[in-house]
Amino acid sequence: MTLASVLIGGIPALLVALVGVGGVVYTQRRADARQDRIAAANREFEHQARVLDRRRELGAEFVSAVWMLATESRDQVPDGADYSDLLPSETADVRRTLSTVCMVLDQEGRKAAEQVFNALLAHVGVFTQETWDAIGAAEDALIDVINGAPGDGAGRRT
Repeated sequence: MTLASVLIGGIPALLVALVGVGGVVYTQRRADARQDRIAAANREFEHQARVLDRRRELGAEFVSAVWMLATESRDQVPDGADYSDLLPSETADVRRTLSTVCMVLDQEGRKAAEQVFNALLAHVGVFTQETWDAIGAAEDALIDVINGAPGDGAGRRT
């Protein structure tokens, strides 16, 4: 056997080995890419869950502050007066929670939060059942936006 015949005889085995190694490398890269996509999707899901939890928490604080002020303002403001007749210390919780909830909401969510605030403004000094119910309706709309209720496309960041 000559060196040439040994080399020629070994070429098929060498090709099989190269194809095998190439296949392993290709498969590993695909598996790594798939794992990267899965990890990215998991991170995004966890981020969205944390954002939703934070929106709900801040939304609840804001709505609670609104209802508290709507209730307490009846004793603070005479009929015919308005929100501006309240002391800054009396409105501080509502203003603070409105600011913080607006930081975590998208544009539609901020509009819904402002509608809750506007309903509060309309209620203070008037104190009718209609203005009270308007706060509730605005609250429901805000909750729908925060929770991303079907059909409104809101509350979800992409």
